[in-house]
Amino acid sequence: MSPTPKLVVSVCSSFAAFVGSWALVQYLDRLQVVPTVVFEMLFSLGHSTILGCLLPLWLSSRFRLRGPAERPNPWREIAGWAVYTLVLFLTLVGSGSASELWAHPPSPGVALRYALTFFPMTLSIALYCLHLIPRMIAATVRGPRLRVALVLLLPSVAAFLGFCADSLFSDMALAGGMAFMVFLLGVGQLLERRFVVCWAVLFTFMLLNTLRFAHHDRFSLAIAAVGTGLCLTGVAGYALWWRRHPTEGSGIMA
Repeated sequence: MSPTPKLVVSVCSSFAAFVGSWALVQYLDRLQVVPTVVFEMLFSLGHSTILGCLLPLWLSSRFRLRGPAERPNPWREIAGWAVYTLVLFLTLVGSGSASELWAHPPSPGVALRYALTFFPMTLSIALYCLHLIPRMIAATVRGPRLRVALVLLLPSVAAFLGFCADSLFSDMALAGGMAFMVFLLGVGQLLERRFVVCWAVLFTFMLLNTLRFAHHDRFSLAIAAVGTGLCLTGVAGYALWWRRHPTEGSGIMA
């Protein structure tokens, strides 16, 4: 099999495993057939960390998937930041989360636990929807207009499927809203061109919105810390690998 079909099959199958594990752990939690600690380990370590972060980082290294090497011109960069500002406004101010958290701020311990929980969770979504799938499209589609259209649309579809799995198809409004946010994040990344900034915006609004509703109060600090530690180890290994193979591009760490 040539490199291009291998890339497509590898990315699609890994994303299918990621979404499938997402639905599976949510289904097990709904049935309440496994202890809470087992659910946390399956979700935080198996789904978010291994399938969501370490696997796409490995695929990115294996297939030499890098971000754009050149920096954008100042006007494009400003436009990208404007899009990111719009995303934060819609998700935090428009939803009321900013005012709610300002009036009732969480304790430092709760905020830390949520931050450690959401590090691998948001990084996994970003790695698939804002790096791996767009880089796969860039490597396989030749027409520039079609490539840009697919880079924006397919990650949105992927996010929609992921959040359908998250709610077991019971909250289509959430899935649609997250698909639209990923579309806007994709536009911002096309303009501003840095994955890390794009992920930071995703991390910020998902963390703060979830803090407002306290959806993950039962997650333990220890398991969240292990998952974040493994993800940071994977990111560090990825960065070291690219330093030893300094070819074109700048990787997702640009």
